[in-house]
Amino acid sequence: MNIMTEDELIVVESDNVTADKWDVFYTSCSEYDKAHFSWGFIDRAMRNLSREVAVIGERAGFICGIPRGGQLLAIMLSHQTGINFRSGPVRPGDILVDDIIETGNTIRTFCKMHDIKSDDVHVMSLFCSDFDKVPKGLTTHVCLEGYGHIMGRRVIFPWEI
Repeated sequence: MNIMTEDELIVVESDNVTADKWDVFYTSCSEYDKAHFSWGFIDRAMRNLSREVAVIGERAGFICGIPRGGQLLAIMLSHQTGINFRSGPVRPGDILVDDIIETGNTIRTFCKMHDIKSDDVHVMSLFCSDFDKVPKGLTTHVCLEGYGHIMGRRVIFPWEI
C-alpha cells in the first residue's frame, strides 16, 4: 500500500538549503548522486505510517526494527502508536519496520533468522523500489513506492549525516 505520493515532496536541487523548507534535496559527488531527506519528511512519513497501524489494530503484537535503518523508525512508530517496541525476537503479528525495501532480501533473511514466515508479520517502510520484489503474501505499508526521481540516487537519512 502506497501512502504518500511524490507530488507531496518539497524537492530542492541545490547545495544551499534552508532547514524546514524542504523534504528532499539532491547533491552529487564523484561516486554517486544523493537524495537527502529531512527530519520534517521523516516525521510526516511516520505519522502516515502510524495511521496505517490503526488499520492493523489489535492484531499487532510488538513493533520491531530491522537493524540499522529500521530500529530508529520502529522506536518512533512505537512512541506514536503506543505499541511496545521490542528488539527481538520477532513473532507472528509483530510489525517489522525498515527504512527501504529494495529487493526484499533483508526482510526474508531477517524473518529466516527469527524462524518466522515473512507473511506472518506486517512490514512498514519509508520506501519500496518495486512491490514485485516484496516477498509474496507480505502485508506491506510503504510511504513511497517507486520514488521515480529519487531512483539512481543514494538515499541519505538525517540520522546518517
